[in-house]
Amino acid sequence: MSVRGVTRILIAAAMVAGTALPSSAAGRVRVVDGDTIHIGSEKYRLFGIDAPESGQKCIDIDLRTWDCGHAATESLKHIIGNRPPKCDNRGTDRYGRVLTECFMPGDHLSINERMVRDGAAWAYVRYSKKYVEAERKAKNERIGVWVAPNMPPWEWRKRKSK
Repeated sequence: MSVRGVTRILIAAAMVAGTALPSSAAGRVRVVDGDTIHIGSEKYRLFGIDAPESGQKCIDIDLRTWDCGHAATESLKHIIGNRPPKCDNRGTDRYGRVLTECFMPGDHLSINERMVRDGAAWAYVRYSKKYVEAERKAKNERIGVWVAPNMPPWEWRKRKSK
């Protein structure tokens, strides 16, 4: 194979694999909401998940309302703590945020998958089917937003904008 062919394969493989956050991007970590973090001055959106929005309410098994938007934010804060995650970038969204899948050191599940698995976010199947199995497990165990029928964030945003 020619050098040009090998170069093309390596470039394609790098594009598929994504780009890890450079260590210089590892500034102060701030959780904005259940699916958005800031590291230094950069904004990151957790790819493939959609967490309840700030101010979004859900119902529990006894049909009482609870602030699932706040709970999702707190869940992400608990997972991340003060340590910067290692992230694999997937491009940018229409708001200029970096779409990413992040991992905490020593954790085999991504933060994205853990949020869905813990019932703190929905698998955002409009953009990825990667976390559908994690959502199925959370639904079967009736944890987090799955304790009762609740409105997904994309529907909540749509109704709120009317």
